[in-house]
Amino acid sequence: MELLKTAKLLILLPLFIGSFLINDSFSADFDPHDLNDVTYLSFGSSTINIGDLNTTLTANKYQPFPTTAWTLGTGTRNISGNIMTGSEGNFTLENSNLKVNGYNSYLSSSFSIILNAGYVLYSTENFKVYPFVGGGVGRVNMEIIKDEKTPTFKEVLTNPVRGVPVSNTSVLLQLGVGTDYLIKIGKSEQQKGGIVVGLKAGYVFSVYSTGFQLKGADLSGSPSINNNGAYIKAYIGYTAGILAALADLF
Repeated sequence: MELLKTAKLLILLPLFIGSFLINDSFSADFDPHDLNDVTYLSFGSSTINIGDLNTTLTANKYQPFPTTAWTLGTGTRNISGNIMTGSEGNFTLENSNLKVNGYNSYLSSSFSIILNAGYVLYSTENFKVYPFVGGGVGRVNMEIIKDEKTPTFKEVLTNPVRGVPVSNTSVLLQLGVGTDYLIKIGKSEQQKGGIVVGLKAGYVFSVYSTGFQLKGADLSGSPSINNNGAYIKAYIGYTAGILAALADLF
């Protein structure tokens, strides 16, 4: 499962760093709108609505999964006038490993991709407060795997039945509020960019959710599970024009 956490970081960091390199940060021309164009990394805590799943697991002598998880994400936030738009992708960091009946069970790879839109209720040159609504998709994976040492590839071919991965997909609606503060960077009077720190909190609703599926086929009698739940996240990011602002420090 440590490998899975590493994989998530490898997915998120290129998105974050890539947007840093391809935006107009290298431009020496100052555009005031650049200060409202933010790319960020977030870290926080969220809940997952898995009560029905835990009831089923307990009835079958498995331990229940925790209903809260740490999350890591990346996203964008743009403000034009009083209109806020943005996008975000989030992954859970916790992967439960419960050893029961000779098997390990994992609740892993919970993720969501959401597009947001909102309205800026309060704004100063550096400080913003904005409620928002968003929509997207989410997915939760669960695996039950034999509790044994990692097999060789030949052993997998000889005895491939070692575990079962199942997954669930949901259509999501998000309601939340965000606030952030811009720390401008640069020596010149016209500072071209800066660092943004912020906080987001809200609730994610599952508008539609499949039951558990195995290789795309529905499993009859599966418990309900979705990405419903409250969350709170802290984030740090940078504005467009950040490279020009950093260059202005020297």
